[in-house]
Amino acid sequence: MRSTLLLSFLGSAVSYGLLGTTKSLAIILLSRALVGLVKQTSTVTTALLTELTKDDEQARVKAFSTMGAITQFGWFVGPSIGSFLFRRIGFPGVAFISSMMFVVAYVMAFLFLSQSTKTAATAATATRQSLRKREVFSSVNSVLGPIILVLLYSFCQRATSSSSLHNYYESRYNIDSSDRGYIMSYSSLLGLFLQSFVLKKFFSIVSINNGTIFAATLYILSLLVEITSASSWAYLVLIIPMTSMGGGIMGVALKTMISKETPIENISTVLAALDIATSCIGVCNPIWRAFVFRKIGYFDSVDKTILKRWGNVQLGHWIFYLLVCLVLLKFKSKQTKKKRKEE
Repeated sequence: MRSTLLLSFLGSAVSYGLLGTTKSLAIILLSRALVGLVKQTSTVTTALLTELTKDDEQARVKAFSTMGAITQFGWFVGPSIGSFLFRRIGFPGVAFISSMMFVVAYVMAFLFLSQSTKTAATAATATRQSLRKREVFSSVNSVLGPIILVLLYSFCQRATSSSSLHNYYESRYNIDSSDRGYIMSYSSLLGLFLQSFVLKKFFSIVSINNGTIFAATLYILSLLVEITSASSWAYLVLIIPMTSMGGGIMGVALKTMISKETPIENISTVLAALDIATSCIGVCNPIWRAFVFRKIGYFDSVDKTILKRWGNVQLGHWIFYLLVCLVLLKFKSKQTKKKRKEE
């Protein structure tokens, strides 16, 4: 995993360096293809955290919450810093600084990550390879439920997002377009607070399974508020906090589920496969959205009736997701009880 992380940092440094030194369309496309191929920092970091916290679920939850908080902080301050630098040193300068940041990350990973990331679990790989076929299929079945939940969550998030709809928030909440930047900053800051201070405490009280169900319920409640109220205050005080909380809980819960059910020596492979599957969902999702919009008449006009139909479509997606959660987690619970009885 160390080698993969080093390759990811080095490839990203080269890619952003190319962006800052050329105006050729071919080179620009090449640089983006390069970073797309090698930039697996999130996947590798998740796998490393899984190895380091393999014996302690609460430590794993805290690690994933901290990782989420750091990521949220980057999303909060990054655009502002980028805009500030762009005005003063231009795009080539910003690209060069980005490249140097990856070089620094490469040096830090080279110096501080050990040559081997083996743990007790990875040392047992040879023993695990001698498992009978029945046991191998059993481990695949145990992680299948969480994988379905991750992919379906990605699908529902993309399918029900209103952020890319032209003038949606302006029409529904009478918000000026120039205010959306402030709202995005407020949402990011709220997410940072939740990831830093709330989620760790939340998962010390609530189980991972119940947290997943609670997060899906928050999405449904936020949509019920959105359908029944066009108040900008309801959007700011209720809808954004509920979706931020739901997204934070769901992200940590699903990562913890995947890492808990996947054999430690296969975690990198599973996470990489999930990345590919999630990207495929991202490619196919616009087709589904186009079909839905045509059915509800969104392309023809945008009025209160159309907005209500769109809200009902969003609500239907998340109710379906909640039902799938309940079925899969109930099945998983029964499997766990059965396995304990057999032992």
